Amino acid sequence: MAQAASLRNELHLEFFVTVNVSSVQLHDPGFVDAVRRSLALAGLPPAALVLELTESGSVAEDTIALTRLRGLRALGVRLAIDDFGTGYSSMAYLHSFPVDVLKIDKSFIADLVEGSPDRRLAEELTRLGSSLGLLTIAEGVETEAQHGALDVLGCPLAQGYFYGGALPCDELAASLRVAGTSQRSGSWRSA
Repeated sequence: MAQAASLRNELHLEFFVTVNVSSVQLHDPGFVDAVRRSLALAGLPPAALVLELTESGSVAEDTIALTRLRGLRALGVRLAIDDFGTGYSSMAYLHSFPVDVLKIDKSFIADLVEGSPDRRLAEELTRLGSSLGLLTIAEGVETEAQHGALDVLGCPLAQGYFYGGALPCDELAASLRVAGTSQRSGSWRSA
């Protein structure tokens, strides 16, 4: 987190760091305080941290987990539902959790040709996220065709190998420096 905070300050870029959280962590009574301390130590603004939860019926109905999530949200941390649409509790998550981000599972992104069931589902999930005021991100984008279809569907953000793979921290920093320099010169566009 400290490296992310340093890059945000150096490059004046607004990006966020995502971290997966398990239900076990949400049962730790000191978890919210640990996140608060980590943010303060790193100098990362709370809104720059997104904690991702994979859909699980047990978490959706867990009062301890919900209390921790509300505590994290009170810090200003963003919460995301990862792999949305694959679990049985999708609507329970949206109803119960104070979420900010909806991540559409990659299984709905694979076949986005006109008229396909995947395209209709991706369109409806994008519309649902938008209507609830959530930031919607499509996962698993691997082709130009998927990218183009998501653009047409109005999905604001996407992630996947089409945009690039995971990078070691030093390579990410170099890449962001180049992107930041290009952005300031007016020639960089975000996908």
